[in-house]
Amino acid sequence: MTGRLQVMAEGVKSKLKDETRDTLAQIALATDIWTSMSNDAYLSVTASYITGDWQLQMSVLTTVSMEERHTADYIAQCLKTTTDEWGISDKVSAVLHDGAANITDTGRQNSWVDINS
Repeated sequence: MTGRLQVMAEGVKSKLKDETRDTLAQIALATDIWTSMSNDAYLSVTASYITGDWQLQMSVLTTVSMEERHTADYIAQCLKTTTDEWGISDKVSAVLHDGAANITDTGRQNSWVDINS
């Protein structure tokens, strides 16, 4: 079962990488840190972009466990790691997030515009 899921995930990832490589404009990220019922923290990152045939797409790129304290530096590092993994770091123009003090500077640290919701 795990093997099939990994194959499916790689297929989806490959398709998304092709789409984001061919985007007409920059990519905007939306991110949030949330806590599970068992008190584990996670960071989710969603990308929004326009495809070559002018279709708006939104795709969750990752949901990762937050293993360290949720400092701005650590969050910025997690976002950069995600965008590097997807090969889109140079296409990200902005990151949308809540106005929590620990996340308000993460976009600027990666040379992206910070947008507080």
